[in-house]
Amino acid sequence: MGYIDLSDEHSDGRHDLDGLDVVLEVENDQRSMKLGKIKRVIVHWTGGSYRMVHDVYHYCVPYDKLKDKAHVVKLLKLTEMGRHAFKANTGAVGISLCGMRNAVPSNLGEAPLTKAQLEVAAQFVAEFALFHKLTLEAVTDHYQVDIEIGRGEKQDIRIYWKEFKALVDSKYNALKSGAAKFQYKGILTD
Repeated sequence: MGYIDLSDEHSDGRHDLDGLDVVLEVENDQRSMKLGKIKRVIVHWTGGSYRMVHDVYHYCVPYDKLKDKAHVVKLLKLTEMGRHAFKANTGAVGISLCGMRNAVPSNLGEAPLTKAQLEVAAQFVAEFALFHKLTLEAVTDHYQVDIEIGRGEKQDIRIYWKEFKALVDSKYNALKSGAAKFQYKGILTD
């Protein structure tokens, strides 16, 4: 499980991540705003390809189809505001799994999320939550946030949510009990 920190990159471009060519798309116009105290983690999917990462999220999880490996890419500092959840970004760290291009409720699209991505993202989210002293209830998805703010629900990550949240909970509890070790300490803080 690899990771890379691109939080100092402020322009579009390609980056090599353990042999995977990752394409960074810079589109966050809120980067200069302060995130504030971290209160929760909001999980998404990008709606694009497996290799396209976006700086509207703090972290993305691209997928290398040839190697069947997922990675974690840090795109924003934890002091910077993401632009991932309409009117709900303050104190919210955005984590997105890369994929689901052209997905609709009846079709998972050209890049459905993979078991490797779900495993890596769940490990990372569990580590992030525990490291930042967040409870498991502080881990939510974009669908739930849209309901909370009275906006039309997005299917974003909801299709995978039950399975993914169970993985996060299991990994969180294993880390907390000492049965598992942290793998992403290098990108859990600035």
